[in-house]
Amino acid sequence: MTCNFGIQHYIDTINAYHDAGYSIGCVSDYFQHKTFDKHILLRHDVDLSLDTALELALIEKDNEIHSTYYILLRSGLYDALSPRGGDIIRQIKEAGHEIGL
Repeated sequence: MTCNFGIQHYIDTINAYHDAGYSIGCVSDYFQHKTFDKHILLRHDVDLSLDTALELALIEKDNEIHSTYYILLRSGLYDALSPRGGDIIRQIKEAGHEIGL
């Protein structure tokens, strides 16, 4: 598998780890269970765009992947506290993901 840093490669990589017996999930999964021998914590630092984060969150949802999205409260690139920002964050959460600050 050649890495091209694209979405399909990301999904293929996650699926390969899953097929190899890894448990994959949000950061809180580890702290709740602490029993995983082979566990991958998926987390995304949303530094640039809430819109792009939502796109990835919906792709992950379609592929039954759950992860944690860390949102900046203060950013020159997006406003997490605006009505639109709050709506996007809510959609990420409703897609089955965890939100961290």
